[in-house]
Amino acid sequence: MSIPLPNGILEAGIGISKSFTINHTKGNSEEKQVEWDVEDSIQVPGKSTITVEIKTKEKQSEFEFQTRVGFKGNVGGTFYNKNQQIIRTFTIPISSIINDLPDDMIVTEDNIIYIKIKGRIKYKYDIEHDIVINNLKQSVCAIL
Repeated sequence: MSIPLPNGILEAGIGISKSFTINHTKGNSEEKQVEWDVEDSIQVPGKSTITVEIKTKEKQSEFEFQTRVGFKGNVGGTFYNKNQQIIRTFTIPISSIINDLPDDMIVTEDNIIYIKIKGRIKYKYDIEHDIVINNLKQSVCAIL
């Protein structure tokens, strides 16, 4: 026995959404990916069959960037024993930690230490999408 659904109750859908994934992290390099989906809704009349094809045109862009992050001041720390009693407290300039980085990554101006950050961004984006509907047929639903 086959029972047809009421007219207009079936839908096919696609949608625009995004997700963010870290694909690879190695050393000072990190790759991230953003995925986009296209969203539309198509009403399918009861007792019918259709074929839907979604054609999407994408454009790809790529650019490089450079920025810097500044640090100034001191870093403090305290050592405790198992009984939570202070063993030693210290303060050191942030520059003594940052100076371990390669020279080409560090710039000092007005007592502020800047770390250079470089990156490259590649991305694709949807510029157009078409929905092609083919083979609209009425199907016969038989009750046995």
